[in-house]
Order: sequence, then structure tokens, then C-alpha cells
Amino acid sequence: MIESLERGADTIIMVNSAGWCILRCYASAQQMILKNLGYDFKMINIMVRNPVRLCADIQRISGGVSYFRIAKEVASFFLKVNRLDAQEKEINRASPIRIGIAGEIHVCNDNTINMDIVNMLHRMGVYVDRWLSLSGNFALVFKELLGIKGFAEVRAAAREYFPEKTGGHANENLVRIIRYAQEGYDGVIVLKPFACNPETIIEPAIESISRDYGMPVICLSIDESTVETHFKTRIESFVDMLRMRKGML
Repeated sequence: MIESLERGADTIIMVNSAGWCILRCYASAQQMILKNLGYDFKMINIMVRNPVRLCADIQRISGGVSYFRIAKEVASFFLKVNRLDAQEKEINRASPIRIGIAGEIHVCNDNTINMDIVNMLHRMGVYVDRWLSLSGNFALVFKELLGIKGFAEVRAAAREYFPEKTGGHANENLVRIIRYAQEGYDGVIVLKPFACNPETIIEPAIESISRDYGMPVICLSIDESTVETHFKTRIESFVDMLRMRKGML
């Protein structure tokens, strides 16, 4: 942000979230710090979990582009990322080892943050389903907008493990992890930023689900000090353990 402001930027756009996710505090803290450092700018805080407000903010940022144009571009973008995500799910489809990836949306999708974990697993010959992919998140946002909530039985089962509503996608992750277990996945990897409130809060529930359904789950916390070699070693050990469970080693 400082680099951008020193290069002449006069506006900063920062995303916001809801619930217990501390992302909702970032924009206020960043604005205060930068103002105290003497920078003059406007901070635009976008609520990504509110599609109506998100469209209004996009219109304001873009200088009055029509809602129809916004909807058209969003639809076009969704179709593109949906094709890419579908292609990802075709890799190693016949593999005897199937792993689901859940967790915080940013670390699940940013390959520079998660050490390119999906391709890492693909190279190990594993089939990977990353439910909170970019297209998956788009679909989830619009389902929330329309009030669509599927998998009622699974959601009820997830509430038995964690009845409260928390921030981010923590509650949805519990639902998805149970579905992975019901669909016969061999294991699940849960990715989260270090000290991420929602994902940290539900870890005891994840451990209970893992125990009750007999499906191994590993939770990995990622921050700026995470070493790729150490991270890869843990992933390899997890995959080897899944192979041992199926008598493949």
C-alpha cells in the first residue's frame, strides 16, 4: 500500500468480511496507520459477503458502470474460472487416493501462499478436490444472496459439532468435511492463515468429525515464516499415511 501511495495512488480498495473473521478489522487498522504516517488517500472498504453492496461498490469504483455491465462481466469471469476449476478436477481422477482441501478461502486459492499445494499433490499422483475454489466461492456467494442452502442433513450434522455461526467459511467447511467423509474421501487437508479466528475456533470440531467418521484430517497453519520444505514434508507424510491405510505401501 505504501509503495502504491508513493507512486501516486490516491485510493486504496480493501476487502472486508463478516462475523469473527479479523479481516473486517484490517481496513480500519491500515487506514489509521497510513494516515498517521502522513499519507493522504481515500480508503474504500468492500464487503465481499454482501453481493448487493459489492455491486454498488464496484459501480462507485468504476465511475458509474451499469449494473447490467457488472453482471455481464461477473458472469463471463465465473464461466472462465469454472472451466479452469473443472479442468483441475480431471487431473488424477482415477487415482486410488482422494484428498479434499478445505479452509480459509485466500490460502486455499493463492498458490504463492499455499506453496502450490494442489499441483504438489497432483505430482504425488493424488486426486484433489478443492471445494472453496474461486468458482465454488462465486457460486456460494450467489446461493447466499438467493437464500439457497442445500445439504440440509449434512448441515444439521455439522451443527451438532459446532452449533454457533462464526465468520469466514468456517461453518461451511465443517459441512464440506462431513460430505468428504460421506463421499469416501481418504483424507482432508485444512489450510488456514496463522491465528485465523474462525478456522482456529472450529479445530476441535474438525478433530471430532475426523474421529467419528474415521477419516484423517490434517490442519496446516501458514504464515510468512512457513518453510516450503517443512510444509512439503508434512504433506508427503500425510499422503504416505493414507497409502498405508489402504495397504499401498
